[in-house]
Amino acid sequence: MRALTSLLPALAAVAVVALGLALTGCGSGDAEARSAYVAAAGRAVAGFQESFGSLESDVRATSTPAQDRRTLDRFGTAADELATSLGAIRAPAGVRRLHARLVAEVRSFRTLIDRARPGFASRDPRKVITARTTFSAGVERVNGQITRTIDAINRALQG
Repeated sequence: MRALTSLLPALAAVAVVALGLALTGCGSGDAEARSAYVAAAGRAVAGFQESFGSLESDVRATSTPAQDRRTLDRFGTAADELATSLGAIRAPAGVRRLHARLVAEVRSFRTLIDRARPGFASRDPRKVITARTTFSAGVERVNGQITRTIDAINRALQG
């Protein structure tokens, strides 16, 4: 049983969803501030995508539980870096609350990882399965929240 191989498509959605901000964030109003915001968010996401790309190549059906845990930790580091990068961006006034919500949602990956780590380290297959299932469901939930928040940011940016 591989804890992460079935998880990576769900995690990849984070990068794809976040990129949607950079692709659609144009609108009327303070175009310069909006463009700067979209560019900064795009740079933050590009860094995450680069880190995530190397994670995907490390996950194999033959990976050991220890390798899976290291990959989980590396994903946590990449998500932490994305949250920090996004948190450093000054969002335009019309999307500041939404942007703060987006940062908090990305940060929630760390909580999911920290809660899953003991189960992933267990020698009890039931605990591993429970940790994997709970973690996957959490990632799916957070991805949905991120998608809705980015959609709301895009609507606000487009005016």
